[in-house]
Amino acid sequence: MKTPQVKPDWAAGIYIGNGTIALRDGKVTLDNEGVVAPPVSYAPMFNFGDTETQGNAQRFATRQEAYDSAQDRYRVWTMPTGFYVAETNDPVNYRRENGADVSNTTNIIGD
Repeated sequence: MKTPQVKPDWAAGIYIGNGTIALRDGKVTLDNEGVVAPPVSYAPMFNFGDTETQGNAQRFATRQEAYDSAQDRYRVWTMPTGFYVAETNDPVNYRRENGADVSNTTNIIGD
């Protein structure tokens, strides 16, 4: 018997077993009550052609910060064909300040 092929509902994701939901941009783990845990951070992502998607290690606290960061980079890069924001379970490590990406890690040399 063939398994029916159903177009995924990417807005809600698809339960793939063992407490994991497959989303278009990755996986989300269910909490102890079986509810999808909210994302911890948001990642700027870039499309290159029809099949390649890449991001980096930047993670923002809000979707808007990640979107603004991606939009700024997309405007000056020549290779990406599009951009979007992906929800992640990674810790936040960047913020937007005065229209620029600012690392939450302080690198102080000397005293």
